[in-house]
Amino acid sequence: MSDNSIFRVQVLEGRGFGEDPQTLLCTAQFACETKSTQYSVNTDTHIWNSTLSWSLSREELRKAHASGSTHCKVSVLRKDGTRLGWVVVSLRSAKLQSQYKSDPQGRTGSSNREL
Repeated sequence: MSDNSIFRVQVLEGRGFGEDPQTLLCTAQFACETKSTQYSVNTDTHIWNSTLSWSLSREELRKAHASGSTHCKVSVLRKDGTRLGWVVVSLRSAKLQSQYKSDPQGRTGSSNREL
């Protein structure tokens, strides 16, 4: 059995980008490694439907925690590199939600979150 932990971020869609056609990309940075979705070309709503995954050994995860990397920053960028927005996902809160099988509103039940 592997001692690796898997951290996954699902990037499904984004809305409210305006009526002008745009080419957008989502990037996520975790544990000093950056992953990206494919480009989406559309107007107001963009659909990426991608999963970005990191596999970390116990030692790598310990180093990430020690260096303060307990979060994942997800950014939406235009093709020219202009950042339109970002969100930070906390590894600690995602781990707690996964352990207790609850969503952000506190409801319990089945969950597809993995860590």
